[in-house]
Amino acid sequence: MKGNVLVITVTRTLFAFSSQLVYPYFSLYVLALGGTPVTIGIINAIGALSSLLLNPIGAYISDYESRVKVIAFSSYWLSFTMLFYLFAQDWIMLAIGIFLESLILFRISAMSAITADSLSPEQRGIGFATISVIPMALAMISPYIGGHLVTHYGIIAMRYLYALSVVFTLIASTIRFRFLKETLERTGSAVPFRNFLLLLKTSYKSLWETLKWMPKSLKYISYIGMLSAFFATLTGSFWIVYALEVIKLTAQQWGVVILVVGLLRIPLSILAGKLADTYGRRKIIIAALAFSILPLILFVYCRTFLQTLIVYSLSNIGNILLKPACSALISDIVPRERRGRIMTMIGQSPILIFYGGKIGYAGILLAIPMMVGSLVSGHIYSQNPTYPWFLLSAALISCLILSIIFIHEPKEPEF
Repeated sequence: MKGNVLVITVTRTLFAFSSQLVYPYFSLYVLALGGTPVTIGIINAIGALSSLLLNPIGAYISDYESRVKVIAFSSYWLSFTMLFYLFAQDWIMLAIGIFLESLILFRISAMSAITADSLSPEQRGIGFATISVIPMALAMISPYIGGHLVTHYGIIAMRYLYALSVVFTLIASTIRFRFLKETLERTGSAVPFRNFLLLLKTSYKSLWETLKWMPKSLKYISYIGMLSAFFATLTGSFWIVYALEVIKLTAQQWGVVILVVGLLRIPLSILAGKLADTYGRRKIIIAALAFSILPLILFVYCRTFLQTLIVYSLSNIGNILLKPACSALISDIVPRERRGRIMTMIGQSPILIFYGGKIGYAGILLAIPMMVGSLVSGHIYSQNPTYPWFLLSAALISCLILSIIFIHEPKEPEF
């Protein structure tokens, strides 16, 4: 491991360690600051909406000017937005923070593009898996630490954890700025970057052109991704809420559950990458979807810590298998000069089984159904806490059928 792959792995480790201290408990933070389940959905919808605004500009710059500049600037911006979470006195401050953070989530597509550029086609499955698993492996103790502190110290613990996140994010941003190497030859955009309105217009026009360019297989992946994204959002912010309110776990016990999933992720992610490279991306995607349906249904029947641990772990296995295969398949289909815009449109791995992060991290096409899903998620959960998981299970059956029929691998992968 060297060059960009090493830099990406090291910095993702720093980001993962700090983010996993707080993100699993974000919904509890909202509730502690006066929010409700409906409020949680509104905040996530705000993040999704915000991610739509500037993503086209980030994609345009990363495909025509510099991926590294986009990544470095947006990483530093993230450090600034963490201050809103740190000093929040009510859930409105959290909403402002997620709005500002999501404005520059185009860094995810730029990072995905530079990662794909830095991996050879025959090793993309294992490459994406390795870059993903090492950071999460080193950071897997974070949710346990966060859960322990939240259980014993409450909301004040979240503030200290966010302060630590600011420090780690600044360090990682500086490493990226200093050591990432550009992988794209500068094409020389004709748009002057000081003319913001012209840049915005050109960026959106470029994305529309990219959308029309999409080959049929990529369009079907996008359709399936949008379907799965809407229903994954229904459960995304409520796993921990259901665990604490219905199953009656503590935040510390939930941290243990996430820790065990982190342990499983290490060997399974490497295995998933190897399987995707050996047996094909399509087969692994189909297998991952099929495997995930039953555990999602069983989760609503959990009533003990052990049951939750087993079922939640099983529900994550499909997600772990899916990500390297989906990421590698998109990299195989999309040529280098379009990857920034494609990653902005659909993300690195658009087909979702489990979504426990912030919505803005998805691509533009996924953010739209996720925004709608977020707005209704709190209402659905309030009507009956089991409904989101039953709806997601039914949606994954449809995604499985569509994947069998419409997903195909290219004859020759792109470099």
